[in-house]
Amino acid sequence: MTLRRYSIGEMASVTQPWVEPGNSERVLLESLPSAAGLVRFAEAAHGQVIASQTDAEAERRGVLLDGLETSNVRHDDVARAIFHYTQAPQYQHRGTPEERAFVDLQSVLFPDGLKIIQASYRDSAAHAEVRITKLTPARIALLTSVPVRGGGTLLDLVNEWNLVAAQMGKLQNDRVTPVEAASERLRFTKVRDRWVRVVKNVLGVLALEADERPDAQRILERVANIQTAVRRRLRAGSDAPANDGDPDGDDDAPGDGAPVDAPGDDVA
Repeated sequence: MTLRRYSIGEMASVTQPWVEPGNSERVLLESLPSAAGLVRFAEAAHGQVIASQTDAEAERRGVLLDGLETSNVRHDDVARAIFHYTQAPQYQHRGTPEERAFVDLQSVLFPDGLKIIQASYRDSAAHAEVRITKLTPARIALLTSVPVRGGGTLLDLVNEWNLVAAQMGKLQNDRVTPVEAASERLRFTKVRDRWVRVVKNVLGVLALEADERPDAQRILERVANIQTAVRRRLRAGSDAPANDGDPDGDDDAPGDGAPVDAPGDDVA
């Protein structure tokens, strides 16, 4: 059995004490000239093991979707409010120039009526860009003349509406643009191989120091106890795939030629 048969939890339990600031095992490694330089490699390998099991991209998209849904509700609520604020004066000033001014304003803001609340995120953003270009000084003055409940004027509501729509367009673009290309994402086989190399080197150094440093021997014994538990799990037939679902994983492949085998690591 090799270190490649360890589950994610078993891998993390081996290296966690080496990356934890103030942990006695890390303190020891940093105090040994032969091991101090390996600490940064242990940090990187441990971090990649954890990162390989978390879908940061899905979490990021979820946060953006939450923001989109919240913005969309506000966009539609403000749209309804503006529509009715421009509708009421038409009844109030029937047959006057004021009525015609508000009819014109409403047709500019809502060319398809309240169908705007059914528009996609991107279309909502595009409509906002068009609306802004059509806000002439006369229309801005008309919007400013209408007070709204809670303070401010109808122009404030229109400005908020346009701002929320623009934000929706940005959030949607961010949502469909991955932070990294698929080719850049971590492959677990590569992560595992690096972890194996690092662990073998650290354990090899500790084995050389163990005769003079009992604290080094204690680390070796802790890892050996984990390995005993791994063997027990394998014998019980509850072997979780070492590649955690990676179809390209190869449990029996060599650990990339690591120069030092871990104590008790039964490499054929």
